[in-house]
Order: sequence, then C-alpha cells, then structure tokens
Amino acid sequence: MGRTCRGRVADKCHQLLAYSISVAVGVLSAGCGNLDQTGTEPIASQESALRAFGPWTPIGTVRFINGPVVVNSDSAGTTLVGINTDGEVYTTNDRDPGGLGARLNKISSFGTCTTCPGTPGIAAAGLTGESGSMANTMAIAFKSNADQKIYIRIQTLSGTVIHDWDPIPSPIAFDVPLGLAWLPRTSHSGSQERLLLVTTSPTDDRNYVYINGVSLANGVYNHADWGTFTKMALPGGKLFTQGITAVALAWACPPSSTDYSLVVASEEAPTAANFPQSQTFYARYNASSGGWSSWNLAQNLLTRGNIALAPGCSEFGHEMSLFAGSGVGTALRPYVTMQAGGGSTTWSAIGTDSPVFVRGAGLSSGRVFLTLKNDSTKVQSYTTALAP
Repeated sequence: MGRTCRGRVADKCHQLLAYSISVAVGVLSAGCGNLDQTGTEPIASQESALRAFGPWTPIGTVRFINGPVVVNSDSAGTTLVGINTDGEVYTTNDRDPGGLGARLNKISSFGTCTTCPGTPGIAAAGLTGESGSMANTMAIAFKSNADQKIYIRIQTLSGTVIHDWDPIPSPIAFDVPLGLAWLPRTSHSGSQERLLLVTTSPTDDRNYVYINGVSLANGVYNHADWGTFTKMALPGGKLFTQGITAVALAWACPPSSTDYSLVVASEEAPTAANFPQSQTFYARYNASSGGWSSWNLAQNLLTRGNIALAPGCSEFGHEMSLFAGSGVGTALRPYVTMQAGGGSTTWSAIGTDSPVFVRGAGLSSGRVFLTLKNDSTKVQSYTTALAP
C-alpha cells in the first residue's frame, strides 16, 4: 500500500521521503550527545518486511571494480558512483538519456596505479535539504591505493564542482572499506547538516572502525573543518580481532527526537582461510538514550563480500535494510534483513541469480536501491523496492 503525507507535517514528510544514505566516538556535534557514554539503546521492533524487489536491470556495459554506490537528491534524480576499470571515478544518473549506465561521466584523474597494493575504495552521499549553490549536491569519498589517503569531492549531481578532490589530513593509512552518511537539517534526532565517514586501516590489522565528520555551517562546506579520525569504542568493547572486510553507514531518518539516527555495520572474517564464512555486526546511535549501542551480531546468516545499508522513511516510522551476500562459490546470493533497525532477524534472498555480490544500496525517490555484480558474467545490475 502506498503512503501519503498529510497535515502540518506534510512538508517535512515529503522531504524525508527523498533522503538516503551509502559512526563513533567524539566526532558528532554536541547535539548528538556524548559518544563516549556507555548507555545502551532499547531495541524497538517497529519495522515491517521490505516490499518485494523488482527485476534486475543491467547498468549498461560498465564494469565497475568498486561500487556503484547509490546517491539520492531532492530533485535531480538518482545517481550511481563507482570506480571504473581505469581506476577513475565515474557517475551515471537515471535522468541521463537512456537511464542509469547509458552515459558515464568521468570525474577524477588520479591515474592508474598498477603496482600499488589493493584496490581503491568509494563511498558517496546526497546532501539533501540544502539550497542555493548546495542544492542537489553530493559528497564523494575516494580511498586511493597509491597513497592510502581518503579524498573528498563535493559536486552537484549534474557535475558542477563545489570542492574538488582534496585529501583529509591524517597520518593513518586507510583501507578499501568506506561508508559515508549525511544527516540533513531536517533530522529529528542527532546532529544536523553533518557528514560522517567510516573506514578501516591495515596498520592495525583492520581491527577497528574509524570515524570522522564535518559540519556544514549554514550550508557551507569547509574542507579544513574535518576532524581527527578516531577509533570507535562502543559499549561492550568489541574488537574485530580477525579483521574487518566491509563497513557501511546510514542515516536512519528518525521520525522523533527519541529515535535512533544512525546505523553502522561492519563485517568480520573469522579467519583468512574461512573468508566466505564472515559475520556481520551493527550498532545504532540514539542521542536520547546515551549514544551508541553495543555491537550486535546479525543473526541467522554467515555473510561474504560487501555489505550495505539503506533506510526507508515515512511520515511516522522508518526501517533499516541490511544487505549482505551469503554462500560459497557459485551459490553466492544477495540477502536482506530488517534486524539492524529492530525488525525480524530473518533474511530474505533477493533474486535467483548466482554468484552475485552486493555492491551498494540507498534510498532515493521513495524506493530502496540495491546494486549488484554477477561474478561470472561481470554484469552489474540494480533492483529496487518500495520503501514504507
């Protein structure tokens, strides 16, 4: 059943419906409370099963080596951002002639590093709710495998550059996993107009999730305002002793000031030899109940490959979808669960194709988007489901 926005909250509702994504100690503003506190968050089972996903649609002939991640906007459609085989960042928008994947827009010139270890990383988030020159803009994070730095670019979805690629100053060498989330000015809980980034580092065996953030004062992006990357220290003291293989971060479009505003997820491989049998954990941030919850193990599924988060926003409630792959070899398939937001701990398979990796997810235009890659054919696709 569709939903409507009524009464004096209608404008706020319509704004929330458009927001999407693609978190942890002392980097949120004072409005988010004290992230060092050890308060725990009550789990409220307020989510319903996500609507059925539709058919998989190929994203043209592009073969991204990382991504694509999903970016929403207020009025400029849905954009996918990924790293192409040349190591550069490209975008495609569903309003381009031919739709997603029909036209690729190259937005970087980092240069291919064939001798560098690993692969570059990518994350992005739509800066929804802004106006003027910042209307319909997005933030993109790129982890270079040449210098292990994280670069940020702010641009409109149509390509106008607000701030070109610029590294976040840090002595830490970073890894491929990246997560980026935007807390808009309409967020009922937690910070507002704040951009948050999570990642990992090979220098500590990928045992920690690092977080950093920057606020847009009066809608103005100042790159020098990025803080210091800090290890997340959540209640319970979980240490990912076997190494983190993927991270994800999402604003939760909280409907009230007492609800959780952020979700972070992390995947840990128990042993290098047992990589296909990884475990996924998640935590939620609620300013009204003391800050971060402890890490919670996602029940009932051994995961593999990338993970992704996507909120669903409605006038009076919300849900959080956690996506992951599961299965060994040709049996690898994508799954979704609602437990990261307090829903059922069951997982539902998406589609029947295999082997398929999860690549990215997000909310845009009232629909949850999921991007996928078939590991045999290398075809990349997306599918959507109606959000609540």
